[in-house]
Amino acid sequence: MEKELLQRFLELYTLSDDITKWSVANFKNNPPRLHRLQRIDSLMQALEINGSYQELQYGEFLYEEGRQDLAELVKRVQENYGTAFDEIKIEEETDYYSQFMFEMLLRYRIKLHQLVSVKSIVLEAFGMNFIPLKIMSDIDTKLIKEAEGIDNILYYLLNPKGIRYTTAELKTKFHYPEVDLDEIDLEWI
Repeated sequence: MEKELLQRFLELYTLSDDITKWSVANFKNNPPRLHRLQRIDSLMQALEINGSYQELQYGEFLYEEGRQDLAELVKRVQENYGTAFDEIKIEEETDYYSQFMFEMLLRYRIKLHQLVSVKSIVLEAFGMNFIPLKIMSDIDTKLIKEAEGIDNILYYLLNPKGIRYTTAELKTKFHYPEVDLDEIDLEWI
């Protein structure tokens, strides 16, 4: 669930980067944006992330007492980026660490997602015109692979309790829209 929340957030932010305008009313005539927003809403509720989209973006939901375990966060960071702790000592437990980490890593992932989405604006290419797309695709694959550690840290911060629901439960309890986003996207290209 946390993986999909992150993915849908990145996709929607790439489609509409003014997060203050994210609303069902603003997206009602744009199904690709609307269904992503509805999924974000459902997943935020399911993962007990209370607050606005901006509070999600800035990690402010992490200020909620008992939201995550700093020791577990440190463990996750060390597993993915052990060298980050070579020169750093954590002196006290505070939610500030996780909020700032979430905000900075999410900001980086947004930029990375925007970067690797650039080639999606090209609908057709062949011959020599295909070469830059192939080069970009090769680089994108490496960047996405390198970002897996960042994603793992963000996944933990989004869902430190390991909350799980089936798709059927998400639909029933949180009004999760079960639609084919790829099909909807193709209709809107």
